[in-house]
Amino acid sequence: MSIQSIPVSSLIALDMPQKKLFDSNIKEIKNTLEDPSESQRQQALEQQAQTKAHTVYRSGNNIIGVLWSDGSTSFGSNSSTAREAINSAYNSNELQNLKGEALTEKLAQIIDNAFSRKYGSGIDVQTYTSNDAPNRGYISHQVDWMQDYPLSKRLSSIYA
Repeated sequence: MSIQSIPVSSLIALDMPQKKLFDSNIKEIKNTLEDPSESQRQQALEQQAQTKAHTVYRSGNNIIGVLWSDGSTSFGSNSSTAREAINSAYNSNELQNLKGEALTEKLAQIIDNAFSRKYGSGIDVQTYTSNDAPNRGYISHQVDWMQDYPLSKRLSSIYA
């Protein structure tokens, strides 16, 4: 094997790129990294206070997920059962044309059925009326993102 030496004088310099790739995104990145203003913080807190929990899902004393009154959800790390059921419902158009309270009620039914099929009675479900429901600001930080669902606990005792 031989390595040829190439004189530097025979090398051709590459042209400099005409467009800087990241110039357009630098402002976006800076804006993302900046702390929110006081008015933005206040607006976020007001929005959290207005969004109430519709249904809270618990495993033991731990909150593993919440269905909010606006139809959004917050689930812990083991949320595949709920997410799969919701995605399946959207993909099958089961939720088509539903809005507001009708959408939230249907989502609650879908999630409840999915949990019941997979975990039986291992998940406690608490549904609220709008008068007594905790708001997003109060409860969202209580979702246990690392909580195992009951099936995981049963399997660990079988295979331990």
